[in-house]
Amino acid sequence: MRLELRNSLLATAEAVKRAGWRILYVIVLEAFFFIFYGFVRAGLFTKLLEYLSALGISFIRTSNLASSGQILSLALVTIVSLFLIYCVFQGTIWWLCHWLLKVKEDYSSYLLSFSRVSLWWGLLILIYNIISLAVFIRSTVSKQPESTATIVLLNIFLAVIAYFAVISYSTRPHSIRKSVVIGVKDSIFIIPYFVIVAAVFAALYFALSAVQASYIASLILQIVLVLPALAVSRMYLISALRRVEK
Repeated sequence: MRLELRNSLLATAEAVKRAGWRILYVIVLEAFFFIFYGFVRAGLFTKLLEYLSALGISFIRTSNLASSGQILSLALVTIVSLFLIYCVFQGTIWWLCHWLLKVKEDYSSYLLSFSRVSLWWGLLILIYNIISLAVFIRSTVSKQPESTATIVLLNIFLAVIAYFAVISYSTRPHSIRKSVVIGVKDSIFIIPYFVIVAAVFAALYFALSAVQASYIASLILQIVLVLPALAVSRMYLISALRRVEK
């Protein structure tokens, strides 16, 4: 196992070296994704909250059906817009990472396949958000903090979704069934790779938290450290899972 971890690290290092400046494609796209996704999400969610605030808790009454329709329409626009942004940016980023590792595939076919599998992960994330919202509302109404067990279970649910989603993005062809089979059957081999990636980002988080800097300086540090780490982590997981599949 240690040898496989070491070989995957060496293969990724070699791929990064071979990619050279081309890895900047991934880093720049990642930056644009966070900026664009963040602005659109903030704008749509702000508008949605304005509707909800103006309507109050009585929005489900018959006299407010028109407003309820507006809320549902805006919620649908929000979900579809964020999903499309995610698929275009993240699909392109994952395609580039495969390309840098010499895994060639038609871009449009890849993006379609990526979007198809992301739809299912997106539905699970939507379920997670609905449950989280219900938990938050119950906690607010009852004025009681939510139980630790509930929070832990929600975090486990989210971690499981992320685990299988990343496996599906790292392997070809994209398949829910394949990612679940590999993720369960070969979990003893795969989880250590995820632990390494999680450890890297945990170290970056604590390092950035320890730095006392202005907002601009902190933002620059995040761009310089986190975005390249995301690119390399994707390439590492792709390389590792290709070894597991063999």
